[in-house]
Amino acid sequence: MGGFNKLAVHLFIMYWAVLSHITPPVCIAAFAAASLAESDPMKTGFQAAKLGIGFYVLSFIFIFNPALILQGEISETIWIFVMTALALFLIAAAFERYFYGVGELNIFGRIAFFILGVLLVIPETNTDLFGLGILILFFVLFKIAITKKIILKAISLSSK
Repeated sequence: MGGFNKLAVHLFIMYWAVLSHITPPVCIAAFAAASLAESDPMKTGFQAAKLGIGFYVLSFIFIFNPALILQGEISETIWIFVMTALALFLIAAAFERYFYGVGELNIFGRIAFFILGVLLVIPETNTDLFGLGILILFFVLFKIAITKKIILKAISLSSK
């Protein structure tokens, strides 16, 4: 099996078979949803694939990190679970152009959050720590920018 965990490989194959339900052009689940919503089936299928981007990434994560499917030490499993959840959250935010606590993302924010998500997916502790450090820096910068806007808005309102 190419040096991979046997359970992870079998789950990967089964997982991708299940993902065909939201992947165009087959996307039978999206077609069923489109008929209920009376919308265009292909547009619904592509939207389903876009919303399910985390599912596509997740299967590769458990191939390279079998601890995610409980095939490792408990400390490693907890670390991988937290990093994976954060990575999928960042990647989803990049695709949806919105991040909770920050708001609408511009192209720079989308690219940055996607790269940070990829850094957290790579099965190396160094990239996880680097990605976390950059993410914390981004949050501090975003919060400073948001606070500055609020203060400037309050000042302009009080001077009227």
